[in-house]
Amino acid sequence: MTQLSRYNFADEIELSDVAAVVFTAPWCSFCKSMEKVCEEVEKLCPQVSFFKVDIDENPELSEKYEVRSVPSTVFFKGKDMRGRKTGLMSKKELYDSVSAVSEEKTSVI
Repeated sequence: MTQLSRYNFADEIELSDVAAVVFTAPWCSFCKSMEKVCEEVEKLCPQVSFFKVDIDENPELSEKYEVRSVPSTVFFKGKDMRGRKTGLMSKKELYDSVSAVSEEKTSVI
């Protein structure tokens, strides 16, 4: 997973067809588990870009995307936000969410 910051966020999202951005914190144990889930799903979905954002280092991104707890995953298609999920997801939940965004199904919000 590539680390994003306020400096590269917009460019990286715009370059990605479909993206899943996990908002994390270094002190969050569930975030570490979520990163492992993302790494597993990333292998199954090479067409999806997976990123992470440290909320402590990038509070303006957390505010912009209304992240209130971590981990929170925000899904994008192109540069448009398509949905969000809060909390630790299973591999199946994350796979189903990125698949829904990839296939232009209804929003996962």
